[in-house]
Formats: sequence, structure tokens, C-alpha cells
Amino acid sequence: SIVAHAGVSTMLMLLYQNGGELYKVDGIETNLDSEVAIDAFTRWTELYELYNLPLYYDYANYFRMGEMPLLITGYTFRNHLEVFAPELRGKWGFTLIPGTVREDGTIDRTTPALGYGTANQGPGAIIMKNAKDKEAAWEFLKWWTSTETQVRFGRELESIMGTAARYPTANIEALQLLPWRVEELEVLLEQWEWVKGLPEVPGGYMVGRHLDNAFRKVIYSHEPPRETLLAYNRKINKEIRNKRLEFGLETELEKLPEEYWRMYWNEGLD
Repeated sequence: SIVAHAGVSTMLMLLYQNGGELYKVDGIETNLDSEVAIDAFTRWTELYELYNLPLYYDYANYFRMGEMPLLITGYTFRNHLEVFAPELRGKWGFTLIPGTVREDGTIDRTTPALGYGTANQGPGAIIMKNAKDKEAAWEFLKWWTSTETQVRFGRELESIMGTAARYPTANIEALQLLPWRVEELEVLLEQWEWVKGLPEVPGGYMVGRHLDNAFRKVIYSHEPPRETLLAYNRKINKEIRNKRLEFGLETELEKLPEEYWRMYWNEGLD
């Protein structure tokens, strides 16, 4: 899964903030061979090659000691730090993630809904096709994801375990009823508007794996970013094609139904 490779979220953040997409129409193959994707990948690797960002670090201790006064990480780090470094309470805060300036002067702060360096991530809730009692499962999911249940769970969890257990609910109404400070809640709600979900495609598990492999190849073996990304992209697309064949899905971009193009790009084939 892409989520398993948390560092990839930085590359995808750069991709999305510059108007790129991870997949082509219907997820038939990746869009990693586009110039915007290659540029995003190159900038991602340059953060470590040119600016010497550390590959591994203890972010809590580094922040506490002042060695890393600025971190880009999930907002639940705030909960951890409240308990881990109480002496810093009131001396720090969190804000929106860094963005990319658009041509019109506005700032794009889009972030993918995955990984530890993003605003939002989490599991989904599904009902299996062969579930014995689908109706009961559906009623349970409605109850569990309801505002009332999520607020109650979050408050009880925090009352037992303390601030470090502040519940990162996906229910926006419930989030607003948990004990966030006003200024913190305003930031969370604003950043929430910039969170972009990633489509799941057959064979998509290769994307995170091979983006991670490509990154390591550039950093550790000093291979050129463009050629490295394109080489691993071919491997990703091969697996996606194999899985689409397995599930009886179209594998040729030009043969996809017109409605798929409208769904993805709001336009048809010329």
C-alpha cells in the first residue's frame, strides 16, 4: 500500500500542489512519466541531496531540544508533545502545511490523505460481499461513525488516557466537539479542505513500493532522478496492467469508455 511508505507523501504533496495527478484515466496506468511528476520527484530527492535533510531522526527529541524547530508531520504529534515535553507548553503551535504559490498568487496546500507527514490519514470501513448479515453490519457502521458515538468515544478515551490520546476522528462534526483550542481547530478545519484522497487501483500497492525504491536509488546510488523514476514507473505499470488483465479491465488508454474521461478530466478524447 502507498500508506506503508510514509515518505512518499512528500513527493505526492509536491505533485498535487503543482497540478499533477498520480494516475491517468481510470487508473489504467500512473502519471509518473509526466513532467510535473518528474519535477516533483526531483525536488523531493533534492531536499536530501542538496539541503541535507536527515533520512532518519527522532522527531520528538529533536524538536524538544531545538535541533529541529520546524517539523512537517501529522497533527497527532501535538498530542504526543503535550505529554512528552510539558515544559514547552505554550511555546509552540501548529499551522497549515507549506504550500506552492500558484500563478494567480494564491497558495496551494494540497496534501495526500496518507502517511505520517500529512494532515489526514486513516482506515476505511467496509462490508464484505459475503457478510452473513449485511443489514446489521450497515447499522453498526452508521452507529460507529455517527457524531454522537465518535464524540463519546473520543472524550472517554481522553478522560482515561489523557491528552496524548486525543482522538483523530474522521467525523468533522465530532472533531469540532472534541477539546481542541479554538485556534487549533481553525487550522485543522482549514487544512482539512486541502486533503486529497488517493484512488485505489488494481496493482496500486506497487506505487509506494517503487517510489520508495526509486528514492533510495537516487539518494544512495546517486542515480539520475528522471531516468530512475521512469525505470521504476515501467515496473509499476506492468503490475497494474497484469492486475487489470486479471480482473478483466481495459488495458489500452484509447479504448476506455468516454464517460471515464469525463469522470477524470471533465473532457473527452480528441
